[in-house]
Amino acid sequence: MVNHNSEHDRFGMADTGNVPRFPRSAVPAPHPQSGFCYRYIPFLVLLVTLFLSYQTWKNTRLLTQQELQLNFDHHTKAAYDNIIRRMAAYEQVLRGVQGFFEASRSVSKHEFAMYITTLRLEESYPGIQGIGFAPQLRHDRKAAHIAAMRAEGFHSYTLWPVGTRRQYAPVIYLEPTNERNRKVFGYDLLSESSRREALERARDNGTAALTAKLQLVQEGSRNPQPGCIMYLPVYRHGSAHRSIEQRRAELAGWVSAPFRMNDLMVGILGPQNDTLDIEIYDGNEISDKALLYDNDTARHTSGPAPRFQSRRSIEIGGRQWTMITSSMPGFEKTVHKRELTLVAVASIGGSLLLSLITWLLVSARSNALRAAYNARLTAHALQEAEKLAQIGHFDYDPRSDKTYWSEGLERIWGLEPGNHYRQFKEFLATVHPDDLQIILDSDADKSWHETNNEYRIIRADGEIRHIYSYGYRESAPDGTITRVFGINQDITERKRAEEAIIRSRDYYLQLLENFPSLIWRAGLDGKCDYFNRTWLAFTGRSMAQELGYGWAEGVHADDLPACLSTYYAAFESRRSFTMEYRLRHHDGSYHWIVDHGSPHLDAEGCFIGYIGSCYDINAQKNAELALKETHEQLEQRVAERTAALTEANQQLLESRTLLKNTQQQARLGSWSWDIASDRMTWSDELYAIFGWSRDLAAPGYHQHGMLFTPHSYACLDNAFARVLATGEAGILDLELEIVRTDGIHRFCLLHGEAVQDDTGAIVQLRGSLQDITERKQLEEQLFEARKLESIGQIAAGVAHEVRTPLNAILSITEALFHQPQIGHNPEYDQFLHHIRTQVNRLSLLMNDLLALGKPIPASSLHPVPLSELCRDTISIWQQSATGTARPVDFQSHISGTATVLVDGIKLQQALFNLLENASQHSPARSAITVALTTVPSREMACIRISDAGNGIPLGQLDKVFEPFYSNRKGGTGLGLALVKHFIENMGGTVRLWNNDPPPGCSAEVCVPLRDGDSA
Repeated sequence: MVNHNSEHDRFGMADTGNVPRFPRSAVPAPHPQSGFCYRYIPFLVLLVTLFLSYQTWKNTRLLTQQELQLNFDHHTKAAYDNIIRRMAAYEQVLRGVQGFFEASRSVSKHEFAMYITTLRLEESYPGIQGIGFAPQLRHDRKAAHIAAMRAEGFHSYTLWPVGTRRQYAPVIYLEPTNERNRKVFGYDLLSESSRREALERARDNGTAALTAKLQLVQEGSRNPQPGCIMYLPVYRHGSAHRSIEQRRAELAGWVSAPFRMNDLMVGILGPQNDTLDIEIYDGNEISDKALLYDNDTARHTSGPAPRFQSRRSIEIGGRQWTMITSSMPGFEKTVHKRELTLVAVASIGGSLLLSLITWLLVSARSNALRAAYNARLTAHALQEAEKLAQIGHFDYDPRSDKTYWSEGLERIWGLEPGNHYRQFKEFLATVHPDDLQIILDSDADKSWHETNNEYRIIRADGEIRHIYSYGYRESAPDGTITRVFGINQDITERKRAEEAIIRSRDYYLQLLENFPSLIWRAGLDGKCDYFNRTWLAFTGRSMAQELGYGWAEGVHADDLPACLSTYYAAFESRRSFTMEYRLRHHDGSYHWIVDHGSPHLDAEGCFIGYIGSCYDINAQKNAELALKETHEQLEQRVAERTAALTEANQQLLESRTLLKNTQQQARLGSWSWDIASDRMTWSDELYAIFGWSRDLAAPGYHQHGMLFTPHSYACLDNAFARVLATGEAGILDLELEIVRTDGIHRFCLLHGEAVQDDTGAIVQLRGSLQDITERKQLEEQLFEARKLESIGQIAAGVAHEVRTPLNAILSITEALFHQPQIGHNPEYDQFLHHIRTQVNRLSLLMNDLLALGKPIPASSLHPVPLSELCRDTISIWQQSATGTARPVDFQSHISGTATVLVDGIKLQQALFNLLENASQHSPARSAITVALTTVPSREMACIRISDAGNGIPLGQLDKVFEPFYSNRKGGTGLGLALVKHFIENMGGTVRLWNNDPPPGCSAEVCVPLRDGDSA
């Protein structure tokens, strides 16, 4: 509000000063005429004209009612026709997909996705959720189907819901691929009755079939919509089949189109309006249970009964819908009230005009009274208009220094009506203190002729409202302000809407603000313009300190150059990046973090900067350092132990008085062999090393073959024979493997020398035998630790250096084959297939390398039924390329409920590798035996896999479990290494030996039984 006088400007409210003022009341009644004689003549004229007006209005209402009925029928039929046409169009889309399948020998997921993309469903067919395909699958082909899908790269693919059924119809294609449609992947359509009924009807009739009302699998838990699905059968070879039996025999699957009813009907009928209420029910039943769609849900619970209503039946895909169309108040007001009002106003106006003429003829006084009455009507209409538009007007009179407030203005300010005149200071008292200066500045400005302002007021009840003011100022020729007037409008709701829009724009920042990860954002110039609260809490710095390149101050000086180089290179090429560096924590220490950054795009796909997240990996880095220290300590212990043993041997030669104690501490025994008598003498410690009873004499030399492995005994015998043959009294040093009497193998170091008589002939061999099994185990542990560390480093390097180029190769190849001159040429298909196969092979190799370098956490071990797992593994393997023609003899000697505590996926992969290995080293069509047993004393369950091949050379038995060792052309050398890694990480053992008697070899895997389980 704006007003001024010659001394100062004022913001008040007043009427124009020329329109009469009336208190708030109903529409004023006309003043009665004076004079008795002529008083009733105009009244009689009015009665007659009003009667004629009523008859005219009555006839018009009847015609309008008929017009409304025709208009309602037209809209109802238009909605009915739109539904029929649109559903027919969707059926034609399905028929196109049906023809695509029937005209092709096979359709890959990529080809299907390309075809659906060309349909441009969202633009050309609004309301449809996607196009899918589900093959018909017998129960005996279930395992083969799952194996084939997993071989295509869907490693977690399975059929669901779980259960055994005669036939399945899993959804394997559903495009476009989005968050909703991914939920349906692998879902068996025949598992639910409504879908099954429609599928069977489509199959037997060869036509499109629509399901009953159902809830789509794509629906979430929030605001689910009713839905339905249209199915169309796909027959092999695309041939027409006359009989039901032929259709069932030649059925290949179904193509489908799911619909969310609200989205579908909005696409067909348009958005909700207040003219017609359209309800669609499944079948003939009219109930909430059968309700598919209703664009006016409130009509069910409130409001008057509709004036017009229509009921029609719709036949779609062999399913009947019932459409009930009802008129709404908006429709009933569209024509008849407008025309009736027009007729009534015109008729009454004519009556009033005729009566007015009569009044004018009767008395000039009547004209004056009628004019005053019309003026009062105008004022009342102005008041009603202000009420509807939330507008009030004001008028300031400098002569009286008073401002007039209209009734609408009093309503906006929340004031009691009646006191229309108020002073300027009363208005200032209602202005919000923060906006008061706006009023005062405008008051001080003398230059404006018209102006507008926005400010807030505080009503008497404490509510704050937003006001838009537009005012005019009139001045006399001498510059004196004579009048200020204008309007004020309540814009509170508009302001709230604008604030809601602003809040929604920054909503994602509010989500990121308390995200547990460290979040940052950069603009087009590469400078960071946002850090979330977690980042600031981590660094202990303010937002102002971190903005721009301030964050780099917290990066460790040794890591900063590489960090900035990676960031700038990725920003320049607009690609994602991952890097590790040390960032200063708020406590002053540096923490290792991993930073993942990606290009930030707006809603239209335009690049607007980068956004990234960081994770604290300091604990992981510390663990790596601790592992390295452990390795160093282990090496030191081995070195110290070796030095101690060497020192012990030296002391043994120097001081025989300490022989017994030294031998016990060093696991060292002495021996001597009298060659002439073949008498062998052992020390007490040697008896303990061999596990030989001290009550028995030491066996002769030629009986020592049972105390050593064949290979070790051969080495020993050759060394002794060489000494005896040459007569050289040299020193012997041999590392041998002994076999104790309890069957345990130990590693020993034999030291020997020859004793000569006076003639130089060798008469005795003597020396020591030391048990070095623990040292060998330490050396093996150290070797394995170094090897796994190397493998982990290789795996990480390969994953970073190989996977990214592989994905780039595959993406570039896919883009190349989208070129018309290449993609539509069949002769290039084999090259694309070869590239995909090789990339997938390398990806699998990368997965094996990563798996070999990772331990299996205890949290991954769960009870698994062993017998069921073995049967499933054999079934899946026999569906693979190598196991198709290979019989397997499965023998279970354990309880069917026995369970083992393992990682089921890792154990299944280990068994799969052993079956592959047995098949590749066995004659064609020879059987593989899989036997299950238990070892109660060890609480273990064992799986033995035996083949009929040539076995493994003895020299290679100790190497088969080593990584990258392979005796097969084209092998990676990781299969058996992964088996050993998986089984030992799950607390089990694995061993491999040649069958005795031949042929073939056997591999045995033993894993822990769950507590309480036994055979």
